[in-house]
Amino acid sequence: MRARRLPPSTWAGPLATHPPDDELERTPDAHHIVVAGRKRATDTGIPDKLRAELVAELMRTRRLVGSQGDAARPMVHDAKIALGR
Repeated sequence: MRARRLPPSTWAGPLATHPPDDELERTPDAHHIVVAGRKRATDTGIPDKLRAELVAELMRTRRLVGSQGDAARPMVHDAKIALGR
């Protein structure tokens, strides 16, 4: 079964604009924001430039899992924690 891909208009990235924190739709416990009908864990207090750097690091460590296997998984976890996930 193939995973459903979201259209590019719903992707978040360094060029994406983020609404102010008080305009974000949140789950009842306020830990997650809702993006395109799906909940996402996030730390909205991270500046955009730092967020882009952290996302790049997360992607780099995820690629390492392919080449280094389970040895790289703690680095993925650390990158996620830094992003507030």
